[in-house]
Amino acid sequence: MPDAGDSYPWFSLHPAGYPVECAAWQPTGLAAFRASVARGPERPAIHYFDGTLTFGEVDRLSDSLAASLRKDGLQLGDRVIVQLQNTPAFPISVFATWKAGASVVPLNPMYRERELAFYCSDSGARVFITMESGAEEAKRAIAGTGVFRLITCSELDYLGPSAPVPDVLSGARRASVEGAYDFATLIREYEGLQPPPADPGPDDTAYMTYTSGTTGPPKGALNTHGNLAYACSAFATAYRMTEKDVVLALAPFIHVTGSSCLLAVATLVGAPIVAAYRFDAGEMLRLIEKWRVTYTNGPLTAYIALLNHPDIRRHDLSSLKKTLCGGAPVAPGVASEYEAVTGNYMHNTYGLTANCLTIAVTGRGSVASQMVLPKGA
Repeated sequence: MPDAGDSYPWFSLHPAGYPVECAAWQPTGLAAFRASVARGPERPAIHYFDGTLTFGEVDRLSDSLAASLRKDGLQLGDRVIVQLQNTPAFPISVFATWKAGASVVPLNPMYRERELAFYCSDSGARVFITMESGAEEAKRAIAGTGVFRLITCSELDYLGPSAPVPDVLSGARRASVEGAYDFATLIREYEGLQPPPADPGPDDTAYMTYTSGTTGPPKGALNTHGNLAYACSAFATAYRMTEKDVVLALAPFIHVTGSSCLLAVATLVGAPIVAAYRFDAGEMLRLIEKWRVTYTNGPLTAYIALLNHPDIRRHDLSSLKKTLCGGAPVAPGVASEYEAVTGNYMHNTYGLTANCLTIAVTGRGSVASQMVLPKGA
């Protein structure tokens, strides 16, 4: 068992009461989702702007999508590209892909035809799920590849029957895309159906997440279900996350921070996640107050934008107690200003796309590794 001796000197930097080892709470990402559904299908799973989807609703929607994918020819071990903004369609697509026995290839919605063609070919993807606004680029990119189905989503889907259209979506319009299947329509057509049983195991790939390619061509990191399950369990243990938390998707779901440190953690503990399409500082401040967000994790630029927004002191941000920042060093002045405005200390984090986990987190005046090792490490 690890100790705080010479072999593991960083354990002495752990805050009081933090463990030095843990095991995954669930064997896979899909098992974590199903466990949260079983604990209460009526509980909120996704707050999308002012609308809400429950765990039960997300379960049924992802069942329908998975059934359609399998019926159309998606095989066990295949890959599904999910190129979406932070909308409910992303987690629905992820859970549906896993239920179909396939793995997810998350891609940036800003990618264009040349980039998309590379990822389609390199990943060997069979299905491509994208926003309506990116459909024409995707249609050209999949030509000559193994992709047999293109599915498009609208940012206006799942806002809630009585929820107002938020200002950041005021210019959004639905568009029919020739040669593509509409996400919400496809799910309605398969309502009530379930895919053949295909539960992934810990060694199966959950995400094929591409690296940034700063020193060479982007490489697809194979994040297994066991890797993802341990990563979110370690995070939930370190930050004492529970179903009473409310998670803000400040980082995009297509990034490992969004998929692992936000969505997977919320899924594991059964907490709702707040999504708002794309980052907008004013909208984020409003949603933190509305949904009483307790935890978020995102890039430094997002926090600087929040601090620079003229309305930041007009919103009640007192619920936000767990703030993490990654992607760049946090200047002391930014951290001090953030704490002065919100009353919450900003922890700078470091992690890797390839390991699906935050490795180190800064404390006050020193780097404190708050992540915990697998049992027996």
